[in-house]
Amino acid sequence: YADFWSVYPPGQFYALALLFKLFGPSVIVERIYDIIVKSLLSTVSFLITKKLGFSNKISLISFGMSLGWIGYSGYPGYPVYMAVLVIFLGTYFFLHQIETGQVHCLICCGVLMALSAMFRHDLAGMAAVAILIALFLQKLTDYRTTWHSIIYYVFAVLLSGLFISIYLIN
Repeated sequence: YADFWSVYPPGQFYALALLFKLFGPSVIVERIYDIIVKSLLSTVSFLITKKLGFSNKISLISFGMSLGWIGYSGYPGYPVYMAVLVIFLGTYFFLHQIETGQVHCLICCGVLMALSAMFRHDLAGMAAVAILIALFLQKLTDYRTTWHSIIYYVFAVLLSGLFISIYLIN
């Protein structure tokens, strides 16, 4: 990241560069991007609380509180919000896999966890390990669960992480 003198991964720089190429380099483009990311983060928070079985009232409170907290915090264009959005999307797919047993949801979850590393390494690593621990606990507590889910998840994280690593090294 020597080109930008940043400790953050280059995902935010690439996302903004793409938006600037499409819509022109402007602060308003970055601010609209920031509003969309923060709004989607609150929406996914609502979806996760619904997936966990909470009532509509609790889910709306979750949406409102997360929107208020995110709106109160400053730092427009901060890469943490995009990283958390991608992690929350991966978590949603993980919860959907627990509910339905569909393996492709774990693959989507693994790809999203690896993609979140383009925005924040630390958050992506912690989220990926937390889901792996949850898969192990699911395997230990449910006799019907096979090792396939853990293998698919690890394969998806490693394979998509490999492509990201190769891209960044070159």
